[in-house]
Amino acid sequence: MRFAYALAALSATLPAALADIINVEVGANSKLQFYPEFVQAKRGDIVRFSFNPKAHSVTQSSFDTPCIKSLPGFNSGFDTDLQPVSPDQVTNNQRPTKDFFVADDSHPLWFYCKQVGHCGQGMVFAINPPSSGNTFDAFKARAIQQNGTSVTSSAAAPTQTVTPKLCAPKDNYGGALIREDPPKDGFVTCQYQQGGTCTYFANGGSFSSGSSVCPKSVPGQSGQSGNGQVNNGQNNGLPTPKLCAAKDNRGSPLTAESGVDNGLVTCTYPQAGFCTYVAQGGSFSSGSSVCPKSIPGSGGAGDGLPTPKLCAAKDNRGSPLTAESGVDNGLVTCTYPQAGFCTYFAQGGSFSSGSSVCPTSIPGQSKGNVNAVSGALGDNDDDSSSPDLNTLLRNSYIIIGLLAAVLIGLIAVSMIMCIGRRGLRGKEAKYSKVTVPKAFQGIDEEASMTHGKRYSDI
Repeated sequence: MRFAYALAALSATLPAALADIINVEVGANSKLQFYPEFVQAKRGDIVRFSFNPKAHSVTQSSFDTPCIKSLPGFNSGFDTDLQPVSPDQVTNNQRPTKDFFVADDSHPLWFYCKQVGHCGQGMVFAINPPSSGNTFDAFKARAIQQNGTSVTSSAAAPTQTVTPKLCAPKDNYGGALIREDPPKDGFVTCQYQQGGTCTYFANGGSFSSGSSVCPKSVPGQSGQSGNGQVNNGQNNGLPTPKLCAAKDNRGSPLTAESGVDNGLVTCTYPQAGFCTYVAQGGSFSSGSSVCPKSIPGSGGAGDGLPTPKLCAAKDNRGSPLTAESGVDNGLVTCTYPQAGFCTYFAQGGSFSSGSSVCPTSIPGQSKGNVNAVSGALGDNDDDSSSPDLNTLLRNSYIIIGLLAAVLIGLIAVSMIMCIGRRGLRGKEAKYSKVTVPKAFQGIDEEASMTHGKRYSDI
């Protein structure tokens, strides 16, 4: 048995032991190329990419479109994203590496660098390219033809830059700004030669996402007009707060406001995410700890809350009624943001089911509410022709009392009869014990008298 386990373990480790690690340099010596530009690998091999300054990627594509990322799927969609590398990382041997596992060696695999302008200058790579037909040279030529121009030197051709309006003019490595998108949903997107795509909050200009080469912030809150910069909530793609707070607890601005829906308001922030509040009063309902504790609310004016008819206006935590079901099968369901669903008996208003935050009762026993119950149950007749619930209950109690009295009477009669029978049996037994000896005694006396006469006659 132990030998079988050892053999299984050995068979499992053999493929890894026999696999080769093929090293590939990405952007070495400041050249826009992979070295080597293509490799031959078998199934199970690992291609290890080592990155060099300043920022390159290894992104999988196809032969037909060398510079367009392929969709994720089996043995496709590999993408390291941009890997920024500083000269100090090279000196200290701390360059980033990424491994690609060759799961299928039956067909060629194509890759490129997605840094702006690099693929169009021939920075492509292949695994197992064929020697004829769709060769690596044809793949490289197609990349240059579709996305750039041929170059005669290793230096990168200059990339067209844009005039900064909201973004910083250069990234941390000195790469120029090559694209700037207008504010959308409260964010500004800047694209740099080395830093790649960098995203910032339009209100304040603080960093949101991107690589370490991205500038730490953009001048987005100067408040000046006419200079193209963001103006504290004006022309920055951010909504004007109506019910929500302008910022969350980390200072990120409001990016969306739902309005009132079922008595609740949903506010969306980049850092806090979705924050929900009770429209009546503005108290916090649900969300992360970064959400503001409350919002100004609407004070009950136009807040979308129903007017209480049978339910209590608020639950035990003060959150308002958001929905009222009306009467269904003699029950009323009241909905609150904190308590949830609370169910009550329509007749009397006593609590039926729900959480401990539910009100203990509702004002459900007034004449108006009784009429509402009758109407909800479809009873539109006059009181004279149709008894109310109290009358029915009272009659039921009377009938139950009469039945109980009859039952008790029957039990008493049965007990009396049993006692009488036991008395008769006792008397019969006593009579038998007295008469039998006397009968025998008479016989003896008669016998003695008979014997006496006989003796006298003799």
